[in-house]
Amino acid sequence: MKVRGFVSAVIVAGLIGFLAGSGFSEDTKGAPSEKEMAEMMEMIKKLGTPGEEHKKLEAMIGEWDVVSKMWMGPGEPQVSKATSKNVSFLGGRFVMQDYKGTWMGQPFTGVGLMGYDNFKKQHVGMWLDSWSTGISTQTGSRDGDAITMNGVWEGPQGTMKMRMVHKFVDKDNMVMTGYMLQGENEMKHMELTYTRKKTVATTPASVPNGGWVCPKPNKGPGY
Repeated sequence: MKVRGFVSAVIVAGLIGFLAGSGFSEDTKGAPSEKEMAEMMEMIKKLGTPGEEHKKLEAMIGEWDVVSKMWMGPGEPQVSKATSKNVSFLGGRFVMQDYKGTWMGQPFTGVGLMGYDNFKKQHVGMWLDSWSTGISTQTGSRDGDAITMNGVWEGPQGTMKMRMVHKFVDKDNMVMTGYMLQGENEMKHMELTYTRKKTVATTPASVPNGGWVCPKPNKGPGY
């Protein structure tokens, strides 16, 4: 708790210094006035509050079966199955994905985050997995039922631009399609089809006496 409080204080202090130094008020030199401090904190609170775009991302929450198709080049893709558990994270500000599957016949796990930056007014995302020691970040925007995210992949082959399209088909189906830009050519290299896991409804057994059950006696030493 002390560490969290210290970090928060450092962040706020940094913001105060930035705003004071960047001319938050032309009439004030040095530390902001109480009024400016209140306005600044109100602005920070507003930018940090989940909104409509965050609400739309709730469609990703749940447990999913995934069919993965990977293209390593021309021809048929490698097909495998996976699961994904997506949960709300940090009070609805992000959706966190816990992905488990295989890639090239080997176990593959990944963790992703998807959110919306109120300040930059764009979607933000990140990805890290068991086949890499790096972290991939993306930014993008929504157009109807699809979110397009753009990022960069860096590896032994060099740096390549990526484009990921998240399509919300309906409440129980999503498709994420990945493309890589090689020179002037864009190649589809990944397609993940998400199907929401079905929950089995259970019907409670009928109970006589209007649902009231006589408790069993507690047989103590006197019985």
